[in-house]
Amino acid sequence: MNNENNNDNNDNNALQEKMKKIREIQKDKEINNTEKAKRIQLIMSGNFIKASNGISAEKEKQLEPSYNTNSTEENPIFGCKHYYRGCKYLSECCDNYYVCRLCHDEFWNDHKFDRYSTKTMVCMHCKTVQQIQQNCSNCNEVLGEYYCDKCKFHDSTPNKPIYHCDKCGLCRVGNEDSYIHCDKCNACYSYIDNFEENHVCPKRSVDSCCPICHEVLFYSVRPVIAMKCGHSIHRDCFFEYTRHNYTCPLCRKAIIDINLDAMDIIFENNKMPSIFKDAKTKILCNDCEKKNVVPYHFMGHKCSDCGSYNTSILATMDIPTVEEINEFNKNNREQEQNIEFSSDEELEEMDDDNDNDDNENSNNSAF
Repeated sequence: MNNENNNDNNDNNALQEKMKKIREIQKDKEINNTEKAKRIQLIMSGNFIKASNGISAEKEKQLEPSYNTNSTEENPIFGCKHYYRGCKYLSECCDNYYVCRLCHDEFWNDHKFDRYSTKTMVCMHCKTVQQIQQNCSNCNEVLGEYYCDKCKFHDSTPNKPIYHCDKCGLCRVGNEDSYIHCDKCNACYSYIDNFEENHVCPKRSVDSCCPICHEVLFYSVRPVIAMKCGHSIHRDCFFEYTRHNYTCPLCRKAIIDINLDAMDIIFENNKMPSIFKDAKTKILCNDCEKKNVVPYHFMGHKCSDCGSYNTSILATMDIPTVEEINEFNKNNREQEQNIEFSSDEELEEMDDDNDNDDNENSNNSAF
């Protein structure tokens, strides 16, 4: 009888606790109605239907194994679409199990998974709930070939080197010897010779979003590179963007090398009509940031300081009017026609001369 009373009391306490959480969600003005309904549904479905072992039906479902997208019936692989791993983490923020922080963040729009506060996991091999560690405390299965106790991170993805950067406070993809940490950017970059001389770094540039896909760079799992101008971007976004562009989408500085000699030849072979001989353009060079006044050209303008063609027009001067250009074109057409007429007359004269010569030759032959 006492046991039944205790169970009833426990159920009532649990119900009151859940109702308290629901009221808190309803009062939260920072959460939209869709998120409120989602949270309340999780609380209701997870705690009003009790399993025989005292774990909610929703939690029991969450303890079931999840599989990576490369998994097959012949070769099952624990994990999710992001990682190979044999465990799920209990999120401290919403009290639910997820294979990784990315899966959690895709589900919740109003908060992020706090990897550092995570303390509990469940082994997907034997469903044992336990403290986070590399091997399961019950079945001793390795839950991640790579394990970081600081980030609470497991991963068994083949051919995927990972290292922990203490300065970033994160695990990064790649070989540690191939990367160097920039204290000013507060990020790790692929190491190159003379990195300190060649690297330009706006302060903490990776705290911003990728200028192409707008994902926050610091926490991104995709490789990040620094462009020549110093701004950071995802490596795959960079290669796709530079297929059709050569300037930074943020500062407009050149981010790939341009053959200036070839550009000079192109401009030399495309001279402006004589009516534009006095036309000038005031330009701003996006590379050296200096202003110049240079001859006007419809294809572009070359900086007289650094030789770059990556320039912007600030103003134009002494540009011929539409009427002047029309008059110029009209005169050119008339001159061309005159040249054609004179050529026809010359050809007729040449024909007459040839006829006279033929007649004289005929007369000479008769004698």
